[in-house]
Amino acid sequence: MKYLFLYISLLSVHFCEAPLLEIGILTGQKKVRIAAQYGFQIFDLKDNKKKIFTRWNKNELSFFETKHGIGFLNKKDFQRLYVKPFKAGPVLINGKAYRGSVIVFEDKFGKLTIVNKIDIESYLYSVIKAEMLITSPIEALKA
Repeated sequence: MKYLFLYISLLSVHFCEAPLLEIGILTGQKKVRIAAQYGFQIFDLKDNKKKIFTRWNKNELSFFETKHGIGFLNKKDFQRLYVKPFKAGPVLINGKAYRGSVIVFEDKFGKLTIVNKIDIESYLYSVIKAEMLITSPIEALKA
């Protein structure tokens, strides 16, 4: 009976997803460049996550403000876009690397706001490493 309980416990841990955080990165932007190491897909969040574009390489894509929303290439007037990288590599926003995926939306002034959507463990890994002092004991970083 102990083994059955352990097996069920392991299954429940395996299928649970880590909580996702949405961290604001940029606000009030007229133009933003986004890239991903292995390419990415763009989904329209206003239209039930409909896929609207795929970039198969690591080249940057510029997002810009339009009269009625967000634009990129010859596509215009989106209100909320979700940028999902193909693999676990970083997403580059104006050349700076971030883990997770990205949401681009229009704020109340018609400017672009960029939000990083990331699981809590990846976020903590990045934050703790960035905020620890170089003179901190290695055991503090491990904890």
